[in-house]
Amino acid sequence: MSETKEVSIEQAEYEILQSLLDTADLSIKETSASTQEMDTLQRVLRTLKEEVDKKRPYLPTDHPHYKPRELTMYEKKYEHTLSGYTIHELIDEFNHQRGIRVPSNYRWGYLREIDRAIMSSGFDCTAIEGSEKRLDRSHRIKLEGQCIVQIIED
Repeated sequence: MSETKEVSIEQAEYEILQSLLDTADLSIKETSASTQEMDTLQRVLRTLKEEVDKKRPYLPTDHPHYKPRELTMYEKKYEHTLSGYTIHELIDEFNHQRGIRVPSNYRWGYLREIDRAIMSSGFDCTAIEGSEKRLDRSHRIKLEGQCIVQIIED
């Protein structure tokens, strides 16, 4: 006799969507589409997974159906990359990356991680904050006392 488990409607919806996304992920991996088509399919699937994850119902960690949220590819790739950097190394990396003009989702993810690391460093970043919780990349930056400021060159 199979054992039934009691779950909320939200949890059941979430688990069904996760199953569908896992099936879609396997189907994409087994397809013989071109590289460009594969990239598009994987990008769409990644977006869908992120949206489904936002709808994940809250469960306390001691709940029998609790599963830790799976890290996104971005988080897996960059989560610990910059964690050991000093503020000077972060500023050097920011200034180095500022001049590179290569559009890519991975690159934008890395730039967001640099921004996050600098903003969470404990130094005053108000002089370099741009829009949408990102840093303004129009100028290089430097550390002056406890503040990170832009280097305005004429």
